[in-house]
Amino acid sequence: MCVHQEIFEAVAQWALALRALAPLLDVALIQCSYSSLLYVPHHIDEKKVATSCPVPPLHQTSSVDNGISIEALHQLHRSTASAPPKQRSPQQLHRSTAAAPPTTCSSSMPLLTISGTQIGNAPTPTPPSIDLEAPTGSESTREGQQREGQQGEEHQGEESHGTSTLNRHLNECPSNPNRIVDKKQKKLGIEKKPKEEDDGLVKLKVLEFNQEECRIALAKMIIMDELPFRFVENPGFRGLVYLLQPQIQIPSRMTVYRDCMQLFLFKKGKLKSILSNNSQMVSITTDTWTSIQNLNYMCVTGHYIDDSWVLNKKVLGFFLIADHRGETIRKALEKCLKDWGIAKICTVTVDNASANNVALSYLTRRLSDWNCITILNGQYMHLRCCAHILNLIVNDGLKEVDISVARIRASCKFVKSSPSRLANFKRCVCECNIESKLMVTLDVPTRWNSTYTMLDTTEKFEKAFDRLEFDDPNYLSVLNNEGGCPTSYDWKRTRVFVKFLKVFYDATLVFFFGSLHVTSNAFLMKLCDITKMLNFWIESNDVMLRNMAKNMKVKLDKYWDGGDNMNYMLFVAVVLDPRHKMAYIEFCFSKMYGLDKCRHMLVKLKELLVNLFEYYQGLYPLPPDSTDSSCLISDTSSFGGGGNDRDDESWSSQFYSQIRRKQSSEKKNELDKYLEYEVEFNYDGFDILKWWKSKAMKYRVISRIARDVFSIPISTVSSESAFSTGGRVLDPFRSSLNPTTVEALVCAQNLLRISKKEIDLRSSMDEIERIEAEPEPWFCSRTSRTIGSAAEPADGSTH
Repeated sequence: MCVHQEIFEAVAQWALALRALAPLLDVALIQCSYSSLLYVPHHIDEKKVATSCPVPPLHQTSSVDNGISIEALHQLHRSTASAPPKQRSPQQLHRSTAAAPPTTCSSSMPLLTISGTQIGNAPTPTPPSIDLEAPTGSESTREGQQREGQQGEEHQGEESHGTSTLNRHLNECPSNPNRIVDKKQKKLGIEKKPKEEDDGLVKLKVLEFNQEECRIALAKMIIMDELPFRFVENPGFRGLVYLLQPQIQIPSRMTVYRDCMQLFLFKKGKLKSILSNNSQMVSITTDTWTSIQNLNYMCVTGHYIDDSWVLNKKVLGFFLIADHRGETIRKALEKCLKDWGIAKICTVTVDNASANNVALSYLTRRLSDWNCITILNGQYMHLRCCAHILNLIVNDGLKEVDISVARIRASCKFVKSSPSRLANFKRCVCECNIESKLMVTLDVPTRWNSTYTMLDTTEKFEKAFDRLEFDDPNYLSVLNNEGGCPTSYDWKRTRVFVKFLKVFYDATLVFFFGSLHVTSNAFLMKLCDITKMLNFWIESNDVMLRNMAKNMKVKLDKYWDGGDNMNYMLFVAVVLDPRHKMAYIEFCFSKMYGLDKCRHMLVKLKELLVNLFEYYQGLYPLPPDSTDSSCLISDTSSFGGGGNDRDDESWSSQFYSQIRRKQSSEKKNELDKYLEYEVEFNYDGFDILKWWKSKAMKYRVISRIARDVFSIPISTVSSESAFSTGGRVLDPFRSSLNPTTVEALVCAQNLLRISKKEIDLRSSMDEIERIEAEPEPWFCSRTSRTIGSAAEPADGSTH
C-alpha cells in the first residue's frame, strides 16, 4: 500500500467516526479544525478501513472540478495549526447538531474528493468544497441548507442577529402600547414652591402615584377652599380627575368627611406638642358669635413667637357655648387651655363687654390652681380690645349725624337702587370727564369705617351729581323727601369730615386690624395721633366738628387716661422697641397728659420694668459663667491677676484687678444697659423681631420679655376673622353641620394655611368696585352672573 493510499484510508476512517459521534462529542472536540484529520490515530486498524471502504487506485479515479489537492490539504493543515479555532457557545452547538441527523457510511455515499480522486465505489454528486471557517459535523449540512434557500444568521454562532434582538426591542420601545413597563421606574417633575419661598431655582422631584397622598390633598382642598363634602361626588369634578390621573379612586363624601376630621386631629396634635414644649408664653384672644342656626359659638386664638422669632397666630378653638355669661365664658376658656396643654399665659385680649370682665377675674384666680404661669400673678393679664374702644369713641362722636352726610348717603342710595339709574349716573360721569376707577358705594350706618369709605369715594363725583339733577327728574323728586340734594356747602363739609375720620380709619386698618405683625409697640404712636387730632378739632370754629371732638375726647379719657384702666404692658412694648425706649415715652406722656401726670406714669412704668426683669430672672436663671464679670475674671487669671496689688505683679494684672473691683461695686444689669444705650435709627423695613433675634445673646433676660410682650395682640380681629370663616362654612345651605364638624373645618383651615399676607380691606373693596365698573362680557348675562354669586352656595353639603 502506498503512502498516499494509507493517508486516504486514515482520513476516511476519521471522517466517518466524526460524523457518527458528532451529537455526542464535547464542545472542544467539535471546534477542532480539519487539520486534525491529517493525523491518523494509532488505534485505527488500517486493514479494517480498507475492507469496509475500498479505495480504487489513483489511475481509476475520475476527475472532478472542485476537488482539493494534496498540497491544498497540507496548506490547510499549516494554516489551521497556526490559527486558534473559532469558539462556539453550547447553545450554538446544540442547534447545529440538532439541525442535521448523523450520517452513516454507505457504498453509494462519497466519502471525500481530493484533487479529482473520488473515495468510494458509487458515483455521487460532487460535494461542495471545504470552507476554511466552516464547522464540522451536522452543522455544515445545516449551513449548506441555509445557503440554498433559507436566510438565517449572517455569522455562525452570533445570536445578536436573531429574533431575540427584536423581542428585546419590543419590550423597550416607547411606541409599543403593549410593552412591559417596569413598575419600579420613576418619573421626574418640577417641584412647585410657594410664592413666598420661590427663589428662582428649579428643583426636580420624583413623581409617583400614591392613593393615600391624593386623599390627603383632597381633604386639604375641601377644608382650605371651604367646599361642601359632596363636591367630590359631582360628575364634573370626577371627570376632570379621571383625565388628570385615571388611577385615582375618588372617595365618597363620607370618606372625605372622615379624612378631614383625621387631618384636623393630626395637625392639632403637632401644634399641641409645640405649645406644650414652648418655653415662651402665649397670648390669647377670644370673642363670641351667634351663627345662622341661632347657636352661640366662642373662638379662642393663640399668639406666640417661636424660637425663630416668627409671630404665629393659631385658632385653638371654635366651639359651642350655652350663653354669653361670664361664668360660661370662663369655663369654656379654661377647658380650651387645658385641652391644648398651655401652662404659660401672657395676656387675654377681649372686648369691652361686662361678661368678659367677670370671666377674666374668675380665670385669674383659677389659673393658679392648676399651676399656670402668668406675668406677676395675672395682674396685667386682662387687655381690652383697642379696636372696640376706638369704635366706641367714633360712634359717640357720630351720634348726631350731620345733615350733609345724610344727603350724600341718600344720593348714593338713589344711584345704586336700579341698573338704569346707575347707567344714567355713569353717563354723567363720562360727560364730566371724571377719571376714577371706583364707583359710589353704600355704607352701613352703624359702622363708621364704611361711612368714611363712602364719603371718601363719593366726594370725587360732585360734578356728576350736580349734572344728574338736570338729566334725571326723578333724582330731585326722590331726594326732596330725604332732605334735598347735596349742595356745594355739603361737599365742602364732607371733605373736612373725611380728613377728620382718616386718622381713625388708618389707626384701625393699619395697626389695630393687624394679626400677622407686631402691633403692641405701635399702640402709643397711633394714640398720640388721635389725641393730637382731637385737641385740634376741639379748638375749631366749626361748632359741629368741635362738639364731635369733645364727645370723642370724653370717651377716650374713659379708657386711655393713663390710669388703672390702661394695661401698662403696652407701654412696656414701646420701651422694648429700640427705636423708642424711655425717651419716646417721656415725650408722648408730656404731650398727652402734662408734666405732673407724666412723672407719675413714668414712675409706675419703671417699677413695672424692674419687677418684670426680676420675675423673668427667676423664671429663666442664667448660668454663672454668662455674666460680664466672669469674662473679666477669666481675662485677669490669664495675666496671673489676683486681688492684691503686690509688687511682684505686672502692671497689666494690677489694671485688670482694679477694673474688676470697680465693676463689681458698680455693676449694672441688662435692663440698665439697654435703657442707657442709644436709640436705634428708624428706617423703612425695620423688623423689630429680627433686631431682637440678633441681640438675644447680648440681652438674655430682656429678649425673653420682648418675645412675650411683642406677641400681645391689641385687638380681637384674629378671632373675629374666624367668625367670617364660620359664616361661610355655616351658610344657609350647610346649616345642618354639627358643631364638632364646624370646629374641625374652621381650625383646620387656619392650621393648614401658611400665607403671611394679611387682608387689606381697602384693596379688596377697590378690587370689587373695579370689577363692577368693567363692562359685562358678551358671554355673561345678568342672570348667569347673579346665579354665580348668589346661588353658588347651593352646592353646600348636607352632611
